[in-house]
Amino acid sequence: MINKQSIILIVDDDEANRTVLHNAILSMGHIPLLAENGQSALSMIKQQQPDLILLDLIMPVMDGYETLSYLKSDKTYKNIAVLLISAKGDQDSIVKGIEHGADDYLTKPYNPAILKARISSFLEKKHLHDSEIIHAEQIKILSEDLQKRVDGQVQEITKGTTATTIATRKAEQSASELQTLIDTANAPIFGIDTEGNINEWNQAAEKLTHYIKDEVYGRDLVEEYITEEYKDSVKDVLQDALQGKETSNYEFPLYSKEGSRRMILLNATPRRDIDGNITGVIGIGQDITQIDISRKELVKERESLEVKVKERTDELHKSLQKLKDTNLYLESINRHKSEFISSMSHELRTPLNGIIGSADLLHEQFFGALNPKQLSYAKLITKSADHLLSLINDLLDMAKIDAGTMELQPRKMSLAEWMESTVEIMKTEFRKKDIKVRTRIESSYAYITADHRKCNQIMLNLLSNALKYTPEGHDISIRISDENSEYIRVEVEDSGIGIETKDFERIFSEFYQVDRRRDEKLGGTGIGLALTKRLIEMHGGEIWVESAKSGGALLIFTLPIEQKKSIHDEIEHDTPEKDGLSFDTSKQKKILIAEDNPTNASLILDMLSTFKNQTVVVENGKMALDMLQSFKPDLVLMDVKMPVMDGLEATQKIREMPEFADLPIIAITASVTEESKKIQIEKGYSDHLPKPIKHSELIQVVSKYLNNNI
Repeated sequence: MINKQSIILIVDDDEANRTVLHNAILSMGHIPLLAENGQSALSMIKQQQPDLILLDLIMPVMDGYETLSYLKSDKTYKNIAVLLISAKGDQDSIVKGIEHGADDYLTKPYNPAILKARISSFLEKKHLHDSEIIHAEQIKILSEDLQKRVDGQVQEITKGTTATTIATRKAEQSASELQTLIDTANAPIFGIDTEGNINEWNQAAEKLTHYIKDEVYGRDLVEEYITEEYKDSVKDVLQDALQGKETSNYEFPLYSKEGSRRMILLNATPRRDIDGNITGVIGIGQDITQIDISRKELVKERESLEVKVKERTDELHKSLQKLKDTNLYLESINRHKSEFISSMSHELRTPLNGIIGSADLLHEQFFGALNPKQLSYAKLITKSADHLLSLINDLLDMAKIDAGTMELQPRKMSLAEWMESTVEIMKTEFRKKDIKVRTRIESSYAYITADHRKCNQIMLNLLSNALKYTPEGHDISIRISDENSEYIRVEVEDSGIGIETKDFERIFSEFYQVDRRRDEKLGGTGIGLALTKRLIEMHGGEIWVESAKSGGALLIFTLPIEQKKSIHDEIEHDTPEKDGLSFDTSKQKKILIAEDNPTNASLILDMLSTFKNQTVVVENGKMALDMLQSFKPDLVLMDVKMPVMDGLEATQKIREMPEFADLPIIAITASVTEESKKIQIEKGYSDHLPKPIKHSELIQVVSKYLNNNI
């Protein structure tokens, strides 16, 4: 183990990572240098070359890849060892880093023990490599120096016999000194003559191969000691040296007497006599066996990593595909759920139309006065049916949100009118319990852009919730203020029993009821607040609950002042339901009713019977088309779903007839989604009357179109 203090450069843009690595290197007794990107690192390297670089890959200014390319393209810095440390553990980034010249890698988060072991291993190999290079250079320099000294002494031979004798002695002495230097050098040194036979073999070579000098002298180096696959390349190197061309840093394997393989880094130079003639080759070697083993281990490690990464990638792809299949399955389930709810909504609305319509007619006493008991039952039927209809509508809205088919229709909306209209709608209910609703608008904004109907639905749900839990004679307060420059804040506070902290989040879950028996008794279904939360979130707001000072519940929600998309700029005002609407009866009107359900057709006839008009009922769209020319109606009430020919097809065909291009056609349907309404208008319907049909709504829409056609 080499304990020499080394300089290690840490290049990472994350200060926390730099600090961790800095402390780890200090604990190892080395000197850490810090740089936050590749550009800073290169500036520091030019001033002080480190022994090792710990390099992050993803950095600003200059990333790890660019830094590596620069280092490895410059001969001054290309031998600096680089250990990649990156959070990117995928195959591509690792391979790319190695291709750019990195010696090894670690992925974040790393194990400190492994990090220290890798650093120590790198530094030990580097110092060993540097030491062997220094020894080789020393041998080469001394060899050249002694050769010059020998050459100089030999030249003195020409000066005379005495001088010759002295020179010969000096030459012999220099040659002896050179031989001693070669024999005792730390690096393995061998020599060959012009025939390739060994004539030099120092102690380091003996120690490396376990062949003593006498065993190898006179033997052919290449034929007897070089493996078959390297014979030609080693011959080329030696032949180049015999031709006067030096070779540096040539690697080849040399086997010991016992057959162990040693990897040698060779510098081969020509050997000359006193006349400058080449007499052989001197080879100075360096044992790089450990470096070669490390490189091969790194290659194996890379290959193993590539296999592991490929396996993990395949597993990830399988997991992603499984996740994709699961998502598709869940989307399919969700779609089927939405389709089921939509279908059930349609199917439930049809019989509800009969219940609500009949109760409506009874309640308004169209066919004679009812006694108090009968009237109370009529009201009970209406109330129960309305509650069921509200539940169906909420479920349908939830399904549309889940399916992603619900769209907002943002409009400029007055905050004051919003509050007044929603409180007005529930005025009768508040009066029954002698509850006062106190409204304060403290916002600096008079208007916001939002879906007016959805906002009404939000407030009505919250007010209905507050109404249920507020005792008779108590108050409900509404306060609107500014949450910040982008959102308004709406608070609805009741005087009820309050909500425990553990239920603050749960109350917004579907079908959750804090006290099921109590909530069911009060008429709760567990859908209202869940739907309210989703409608608020669709607008980009939030809703939460707090305990009110009064002991009741304080529900708070935010809405953005401006929606990203606004399709209308005009202010929308609520149109209150008008009682006693009627159309002009001075002239008898012709109304064609296309409805396949006898109960619904009978109800519509009864609702229209109090007015002087002429009505004809048909069972499908084809019969409606056949009746047009002979009956010539002033208005058509057309169901959408019918046998033989549905309402959409029939309406489209009617619009193709020039004489009926402006004929009012009202859709009577249980399909109440925005998409359904859009399709109906596109096919040629003039308006939309949702089932269950209420008497007042029917008269209002009929009055609207028949009065306009007088």
